[in-house]
Amino acid sequence: MKFSVTIFIIFIFSNILPAQIPFVVIDSIEISGNSHTKDYIIINELDFEKGDTVYFTKLEKIFNDNKNRLLSTGLFVDAGFNLKKYNSYTGKATISIKIIESWYIYPSFYFELTDRNFNDWFYDHDARLNRINIALDLKHKNLTGNHDPLKIKIQRGITNKLELQYIRPFLNMNHRIGFIFNSMYKYSKEIAYDTKYNKLVLYMDENKYMFRQFRLVLGLIYRPELYLTHKFEMSFHDNLIDTLIQNKYNSVFFIDNPVQRYFELKYSFFYDKREFKVYPQGGYFLGFSLEKSGVGIFNDLNILNLYISGEKYFSINKNFISVYKLKAKKRLFNNKSPYFNNKSLGYEENYLNGYELYVIDGKDYFYIKSEQKIKLFSGNFNFKRIVNMSQFQLIPYKFYLSFNFDLGYVNNNINFVLNNFANRLLYGYGPGLDLIIYNNYFQINYSINHTGEGGIFFHYKTKI
Repeated sequence: MKFSVTIFIIFIFSNILPAQIPFVVIDSIEISGNSHTKDYIIINELDFEKGDTVYFTKLEKIFNDNKNRLLSTGLFVDAGFNLKKYNSYTGKATISIKIIESWYIYPSFYFELTDRNFNDWFYDHDARLNRINIALDLKHKNLTGNHDPLKIKIQRGITNKLELQYIRPFLNMNHRIGFIFNSMYKYSKEIAYDTKYNKLVLYMDENKYMFRQFRLVLGLIYRPELYLTHKFEMSFHDNLIDTLIQNKYNSVFFIDNPVQRYFELKYSFFYDKREFKVYPQGGYFLGFSLEKSGVGIFNDLNILNLYISGEKYFSINKNFISVYKLKAKKRLFNNKSPYFNNKSLGYEENYLNGYELYVIDGKDYFYIKSEQKIKLFSGNFNFKRIVNMSQFQLIPYKFYLSFNFDLGYVNNNINFVLNNFANRLLYGYGPGLDLIIYNNYFQINYSINHTGEGGIFFHYKTKI
């Protein structure tokens, strides 16, 4: 009899006390703190949505990944994720996201170098102050709250420049299609008219402008999935050099003409699963672009280029990151090869460590970068006592010690006798120190190239 009663009691309580549910069903998503940014901009960056089922064991990683993705937009200083209103019977709960927005307006008065980079200016041009341009940059990272950056740039000096850019990543109701607009007018008293001994050869006239460039870009952005982006761009280029350059110094700068005009069509594909885009600590990136310069309206160019790129980040633990990057360009077709359109390594972000003072021109190139990084320390600069604005009260920082090894090759069948870094394997290596403050990335490296030449070099990039 006692046995029967015990079974009856167990049966009753098993129906009253539910077993612990190992998952949560997202019943709703609450967003707060975004006084300017639209809710859908935040929701678009999440890899979960209302109605999804998430296991508790994966919840912490999901929250951390989505926080990093939101911070990678550059729109937010911090993003906190919490579980609220959990119902133990149904497993339903609300995910609360508390945002601290960044400061979006960046009017800045600064100095911009005429030269390719800081190292070129500092070493090869003796850090001469007369090679510094004065620039006024007006930036709004989030003009209407739709993650739509506006940039207006005015520059005066050896190179004068006026640029206007506006990007609206989401236009339609399902937030998948956006557009790009960019217009740039630049004219300079100095021109890099040739490359000799792997360095640019410059000519400057204080009394007139030697090089004028105009560019107009219109484009569409299509983002069907969280990590996937398609970009379609059409641009018009109108370039003019002084006849002195054409007649005396480099007749193939634009191929037998001081004027170069052409339309350009470009398609780009990106699949981006990097965890934090300013300084990724995990994930990967894949991309390729197909670029057709010249579409038959003008006879200046007829070039087809293919670009591919890939990045992989291994987070061994919280303090060690292993990074591998690949980038390549292949010229699929051209019937003319102007000097101006033959750039490869040494320009903007396409460089090898140890070769910061050189340019390597050519039609095709590839390079591989490997970086092994150890975190020294991290934290936040706390300005709460002296700053009232929440955007600047906590400034995150990280320091990493790195070791870099780069390998590259440039194919050049024009003027390669005087430029012996082309058509051979190049490599550079050495230690470095990385500093990440907010959305800004500073790097100081000591690098050695294949000739044994070494030096200290500085690099900087920003997500702003």
